[in-house]
Amino acid sequence: MTYEESKHKMFCVNGDIKSLLSYLENCPLQQDLYQQYHQIFVQEPSVFHFPTDHLQINEILNVYYQYYVYVFGQSHTPEEGKIFLYQTFKKLFPSFWLRNINMMEYHIKRKMKQYGYHFLGGTTQVFYGPYIWKTTEKNTYIVDIPSGTIKVKVFFMKEFISNSWLWFLSMGKTGTGGWTKRQGLFCKWDSYQGKLDQPTFQISFLKHEAQHLADFRKYHHKLSQTQLEYRAKLCELSYYPTIDLFAQFLLSAKDDPNYAHSQAAYWIVSDLSKILFNENDVHEIESWQGRIDQIKVHCKKMLLEENRIK
Repeated sequence: MTYEESKHKMFCVNGDIKSLLSYLENCPLQQDLYQQYHQIFVQEPSVFHFPTDHLQINEILNVYYQYYVYVFGQSHTPEEGKIFLYQTFKKLFPSFWLRNINMMEYHIKRKMKQYGYHFLGGTTQVFYGPYIWKTTEKNTYIVDIPSGTIKVKVFFMKEFISNSWLWFLSMGKTGTGGWTKRQGLFCKWDSYQGKLDQPTFQISFLKHEAQHLADFRKYHHKLSQTQLEYRAKLCELSYYPTIDLFAQFLLSAKDDPNYAHSQAAYWIVSDLSKILFNENDVHEIESWQGRIDQIKVHCKKMLLEENRIK
């Protein structure tokens, strides 16, 4: 079997480590990579490699790494994973006042600050995984999105040592490029360094995250994570110059509420399939070739007409 990095990323985006292991096992030129995954997700005890020589930070990361194995390698539910994560941290930090995972991560955030790092906990989609970085630099951008022009502050985060669960699952091949908070957009500098004039930053980060910011301001907390991702992806596709981005969404599309990005991609493919082909789910990329202009027009229309909201 011929290895394709896009398939590798797809399995990781969908948290499907078992299928990824099976895929890599059948790729003759990827046996070293297969062994790395096997050592983490199958072998007992797991073999982890840490990004620092800082003992206390590595102890914290080790708990998150164990959680990734428990949830993605052993297929436990998000709720079971939450309990496992908290109980494992209780062994490391047994203080009686750390009564739940939120208090535990607040405690970890304070420790990380002492160690000289920024820390963001909580969930990405429904899974825990920390974002930990060293420095932040602020810039300002004027961004056009279908509903108008928006001025945004962009905080470039540098020197990452943890980029949540997708970065871990993919061994750095893909992961969160940034996120949106009310004070502005937070961008992982390493993901876009040298690409600030390219669609990956100008569209897939700036316009995507600016759409999130506009939706936060308009809808407050009324939209689900999948609705937010659906609208941000529609914004991207309204501007993206080639079929490549849509092809990525086509590959990652999955109707599963645990994976907001994948479900949002599924909604887009389904909605466009009905509009352009009068079918529920056209999944062959060949059928979409030459239709980029139609995709852009209809994505902008669906976004402005608040499709999937009303």
